[in-house]
Amino acid sequence: MNSFEIDRTSLDRANSYLVWAEQGLQQLQTSCPQGADWVLTWVGTLSLLRSIGHIMENVSKGIVKEVNQELFREVNSDRETHKVFHEFVREYRNIVLKEGDLMAGQGIGLFTPRITITYPLRVGAYEGRDQTEILSEAIDWWKWYLDEVELRVGARRLECQVEE
Repeated sequence: MNSFEIDRTSLDRANSYLVWAEQGLQQLQTSCPQGADWVLTWVGTLSLLRSIGHIMENVSKGIVKEVNQELFREVNSDRETHKVFHEFVREYRNIVLKEGDLMAGQGIGLFTPRITITYPLRVGAYEGRDQTEILSEAIDWWKWYLDEVELRVGARRLECQVEE
């Protein structure tokens, strides 16, 4: 592989995980799972979102790896702009998987004429907000991130081709 060829493996895998996370979000929004179904959907979706970063870090090669490392340094240096990654994707996943606290619960809102099932986060930076709202924000953040990697890789490839 020369310096401007792209190994699509990591990008393809990361995008597949992102699609699955979107499906998990859709399940939470439309089927209102309860009990074990809720736990599996919530933890699975959150884990998929965090796995995207691990895929990009551990599977990417060549120019994709270089660009990913550069962008991730930027993300780490600006925690406020990338709050949903740091304080939700990373932090909530760590607590859910490493400490065994689901960080959220299921609630029922009575809004005449309908009943709404909510999934409020119990602690952390997003306490009180519905987990589906934050999952949606996290999915949008990963879409931005993966698109940004693609854009920068494309720009880098053009630079390499012009120099030749």
